[in-house]
Amino acid sequence: MLPDELPENFEPQIDDLNRTFTFSPNHFDLIQSRSVVSGINKARWPSYARDILRILKPGGWCQVVEWYQMCQSDNGSITEEHALRKWSINYMRALEELKDPRAPMQLQTLLKEAGMTCVESRMIPIPLCPWSSDPRERLIGERIRSIVKETLQSHSLLAFTQKLEMPIREFDELIAQAAKEAADPGFKAYFPFQDLDFLLTFGGWTREPVGSRIADLNSRGTAQVMESGIMIRGTILTFFYNFRLMR
Repeated sequence: MLPDELPENFEPQIDDLNRTFTFSPNHFDLIQSRSVVSGINKARWPSYARDILRILKPGGWCQVVEWYQMCQSDNGSITEEHALRKWSINYMRALEELKDPRAPMQLQTLLKEAGMTCVESRMIPIPLCPWSSDPRERLIGERIRSIVKETLQSHSLLAFTQKLEMPIREFDELIAQAAKEAADPGFKAYFPFQDLDFLLTFGGWTREPVGSRIADLNSRGTAQVMESGIMIRGTILTFFYNFRLMR
């Protein structure tokens, strides 16, 4: 799970995000939470947001990024008859008993209800192949195209075959057709990613200068965070992918 060589100041920790955080208050300078929607229990989201607020230092930064699993089409050509949409509908069905697959679209409200104000939110379309005329989105689509089938398969194999009791042959056919549609530029398929940023100051929450600076860091990649000088001496916490479908 971890590379052979790790930075000296990196401390991996396996924890249950559905329980109250064990970290002390005002502990982290930067918190990044990404792709945990498949692991966070439905009733946990409000207290999860409050826990983030509690352990973030005054003057600290936070970014929450989640992908909404309902596949979209930029030209509206994907319908419920298409495999990509069938994959999305089945995936959300499999999760919705214990999880909240629609949480990514409600994150701004959840964070504000936890006590955070001036939360900046934006939807980032992640193209599944290089169909976009925007150079950056086209590059993303080019790089993602090769992993779409593997991603759809690995995320849904347990959910579809065990939770929904889908026969493995039917599952394989669905994945193959969905991957074929994803690779077709004519569908202009994408998954929406919700990106929310906020900054905690000593006097409360502020908008300055979250949007421009974090958005700029995102556009150049997370590795640039350390090079920017903003967080070189900070204590950083990252939560990522916690999948517990059956519990």
